[in-house]
Formats: sequence, C-alpha cells, structure tokens
Amino acid sequence: RGFPMSPAPTINGAYVRKPLPTSALAPGALESQDAPRTGIRNLVAIWTWLGWIANYYIVLTLIALLAALRWHKSLATVVAVLAVLTAVPADLGQRLMSRTLGSWLARHAADYFGIQMYYVDYETLEKSTTPVIFTLEPHDVLPVSMIGFNEHLKQVPGHPCVGLMTSTVFNLPGMKSVYRWLDGHSVDKHTFSRLLAGGRSVCFCPGGVQEVIHLQHDRETVLFLKKRLGFAKLALRHGTPVVPTFTFGLAGTYSHRFMRGKFAESLARKIGFLPGVFWGLGGMPYGPPRSRRLAVVVGTPVPLPERQGDGEPSDAEVERYHEDFLAAITALYDAHKGFFGMEKVALRII
Repeated sequence: RGFPMSPAPTINGAYVRKPLPTSALAPGALESQDAPRTGIRNLVAIWTWLGWIANYYIVLTLIALLAALRWHKSLATVVAVLAVLTAVPADLGQRLMSRTLGSWLARHAADYFGIQMYYVDYETLEKSTTPVIFTLEPHDVLPVSMIGFNEHLKQVPGHPCVGLMTSTVFNLPGMKSVYRWLDGHSVDKHTFSRLLAGGRSVCFCPGGVQEVIHLQHDRETVLFLKKRLGFAKLALRHGTPVVPTFTFGLAGTYSHRFMRGKFAESLARKIGFLPGVFWGLGGMPYGPPRSRRLAVVVGTPVPLPERQGDGEPSDAEVERYHEDFLAAITALYDAHKGFFGMEKVALRII
C-alpha cells in the first residue's frame, strides 16, 4: 500500500529546501528516493536487521529435529554456536563493525523501504546548539522507519543521532550485536540522559508497544502518548527540545494477530513486546517486513519554556510542555495526512 508523492528534488544527493507542490515540507534525499527496492543485497540487509525472531524459531526447530534424529554431533554444534552468540558482549568490536557492516546494513535497509526524510524546518535543526529528541510515531508492528535516523545515512541535521529501543533486543543472542552495529541503545532513562548529556540527539518511539494493541490502519491511527511524560521531563532537564516526527506508509509492512485487553497491555509493559504473531515478506512468521515506500515527516522543535535555575522541572512544567508536544504532533499529522493519502484516517491520542 503506497501513497501519492512527487519525487523529492535533489542536487548531487544534497538536501533541497524547495517546497513540495502540495506541502510546505522541505525534502531531504536518499539515493533511493523514488521507490523501494528488493534486490538481493537489500533482502540480506533487511533479514539481518529484522529477521532475527524468525531465525530463533528456525534454530529451535532445527534443534528439535536434530534431537529427534539423534544427530548428536550436529546438535552439539548448533547449541555451541548459540551459546557463543549468547556469551559474546554486544559491544565487542562495535566501532569497527559499525563503520563496516553497520553502515552497509543501514544503507541497504533504507533502500529496501525507499525511505524519504522530509523536514518542516531543516535550518533550525541544522543550526541547533543543543541535541534534540526526535519522537518517532507511530510504532506500528515495528518502528522500521527509525533506520532513516541512522548516522551512516547522513540524513539528520545538527548533532549526531542514535536510535533508542526496548532493552529486550540487547539481551538476545545475535540480535544484540546487530543492533549495536547500527548504533542502537536501550531506551532506559540512564542511557537516555547519558546520550543527551554527551551531545547526541536521540530518536525513539514514545508510544511504544502499547500502540500495537490499537492498530487500526484503515480507520484510525492511535498514539499512546497521554501518559508518556518521561521524555518531556528529560527534555526540560537537559534543555533539549522535542521534535514531533511522523512516518507515513507503514500500513501493510506487516500483517498481524496480537493479544488484546488489559492483561496484554500489562504483559507488554513487563517484557517489552506484545505477544502475538506477525508476518510480512513471503508470509514468513516473524520474518522481515514487506517492502513499502516510507516517508518520515520531521516537524519543528517544540520551543522550551523559559525556566529559572537548573533544578528539576516541576510537574506543572512537565505537563505543560507535554501538552505542547501533543498539540504539535497532532498539527503535524493534520497538515500532511492529505499529501500522503491518509486524509480519511483519523488520529486518536490515548
């Protein structure tokens, strides 16, 4: 499922600030800005990045088969490889692997989706003296558009940017290393604060897995944001503005059947993902997503209020800034949904 869009104009791969015919957006450019591509290298990259859950099921099935056939040497080899992947620290060789494999994965994964980055106010971000917090919505089954913020793609103006995600992925063999090669970090408060204090912008999905429960692509887009005040507090504490960001085109990347209800919500909060099944490319359960053209619209930074002193922000200050953010992301969606073919899809914030 795609959306109508004119190709973003470029000059030698550089950003062009010419407004689009039906939008005030200033487009950024990737090499594959016109359409997604599913070549062999892109498929290998997308499987390496997003196919790990399917890999685990394949390995478990293989172990069960080898045990049933009593092929003990082969079984021991598979178990040993799995044990090594479990024991290897996620940061082992991270710098080297990030510059080589991480860069390759990011470029080809972005090419797979034909990701385009659009900035409402590119110059403000480019001239920002502080890092910023990109709040990427919606989560969908997986927030795959986060790859557009990868530093290797050079698509994000201003300070270097890293992606934050559930800590669960950094506890799984193999997957934890791949996500570190892509310069991913845990979304816990300590890491969040450390990165901002170190001068790095961050990108994360504040709605998280709670949004998966409410997926209704054809009727409405639900953002689970009303109770997510933590990032607003961190923004005020560090003096780093929040930038509302929305991805258009995620519908159809995966089909899914998830648990719903209060128990499912509670379980998702504890384990970092929502129990259920999803399938994408080739109908493979838990495999890579289908190739869809994705457009990431980056809004204007939400202005920080003037504060007296450097103390902790009060609850009232946090609530006011959070309300400003909710208004900003709603306005961002409403202003551009028609351009991306979603004028009939309502936005609901819960």
